[in-house]
Amino acid sequence: MGAPEQVHISRIAGRYLVFDHQHIAILRRHHGLCGVLTGTVPQSPTQNVFMGAPVELRSEDATILVEAGVAVVRDETQMQLSLVREPGNPVRQRYQESLRLKRHAVERAMRGQLEEKLSASELTRSSVQGTSHNPHPPADDALSHLTQANNGPSPGTSNATIRAPSCSVTPTAVGNIPVTVPCHDASRCSPTYRYLLGKGFFMTPGLRFGAQLSVYPGDPLRYHAHYLANDYKWDEEVPLLDLVGAGRLSTAVKKGFLAGGEDPSTSSHPDPTVRVFCVEWAGM
Repeated sequence: MGAPEQVHISRIAGRYLVFDHQHIAILRRHHGLCGVLTGTVPQSPTQNVFMGAPVELRSEDATILVEAGVAVVRDETQMQLSLVREPGNPVRQRYQESLRLKRHAVERAMRGQLEEKLSASELTRSSVQGTSHNPHPPADDALSHLTQANNGPSPGTSNATIRAPSCSVTPTAVGNIPVTVPCHDASRCSPTYRYLLGKGFFMTPGLRFGAQLSVYPGDPLRYHAHYLANDYKWDEEVPLLDLVGAGRLSTAVKKGFLAGGEDPSTSSHPDPTVRVFCVEWAGM
């Protein structure tokens, strides 16, 4: 069995998203990263209880994956612009063709609406004046300013449905697009998060329990969280309110409160020292 393929992460508006379901499975099975589902389910698009792809990753997740060489991050904005601006690129040609067809469809719809209005006006005037004289210009003259502004030929009056070609960008079409490293300052990545991930724990955002992380011994679909974790500086005083509040809440939901930090003297080492402590509330 070969090594898992490289995961493609899309950077869109500062968010790191994975769209490919196979890559989502690779992250979960081989790297212990679940992310957060942010897309809608096609079968039930009006509900927001059960979500679907894409999966949103934390910037820390993207940084760790890029550093490990198992993922690449692409800036979708720059990628789309570079493909559309490149002369002779098939994506650019499909984009231009879709614009042309949409423009012709709009002209055809406007022409039909104007012809209907002129026909109704002519019938009303004929019934009132008893004459077929039409002081209004024909529809072709009324729409001449639309067709003159276009370089393409004037569209006909056919009612056939026009389908614009797809302009989607596939991974094979972006092989020469530069890779964007997500986190320029590696010190921003939580040392406690790196430490727990290296120990094989799964983690999800812990906001629902008032902590930074919910820590699972395995896949969250199979296990309950064992810890609620916060990351602190090595010399930072842990607020007593955190110990009491998080400790009591963690114990109330049958978890432990985990506090961790990195020794700054070893931060430049390949394997820095991280100390973690678990707090359980025993009673008043």
